[in-house]
Amino acid sequence: MKRYVVLGVMLLLMLNIGLAKQSFVLDFTKNPPKGNLSYEISKGVDLEKEDGEYHLAFLKGGSSLKIYTPVSSLESPKRVILKLTGISSSLLSQETWAPIVILVNSKELVSGFDFGSDYYITPSFNISKYWLNGQTNIVEIRLDKDASGEFWLKKIEISIYEK
Repeated sequence: MKRYVVLGVMLLLMLNIGLAKQSFVLDFTKNPPKGNLSYEISKGVDLEKEDGEYHLAFLKGGSSLKIYTPVSSLESPKRVILKLTGISSSLLSQETWAPIVILVNSKELVSGFDFGSDYYITPSFNISKYWLNGQTNIVEIRLDKDASGEFWLKKIEISIYEK
């Protein structure tokens, strides 16, 4: 009985939020990174290996990653969601602060967002407001100029919903 209740709740959630019609991914846990997004990195960003797995490390304040999306075939998406899997690296002897800025098509979506250094998290950001239909979109992730630590990024996912 419990299993059917869980399945019913999952079905209701899927109907409510819809299923992504298109998804774009960039996975930095591989070398070379895998996915269907084009990107460019600035100075101060490097692909590093830690504990047997890779991540993209933003090593100094102001360093950035630009992501270029393919042109979506959907004419009028209702929602576009950006998910980032990341962590602020920590030094053994001191606390660090590594907030990021997210820009979508040169417009600031988020500023001062710190992932924390306890474990990797995957927050979602609604980028629909700045999404351009029928065009290549540019998402930029930048480490704040005043950061005292590094930001490590494992994965990026952009999902486009019609509901």
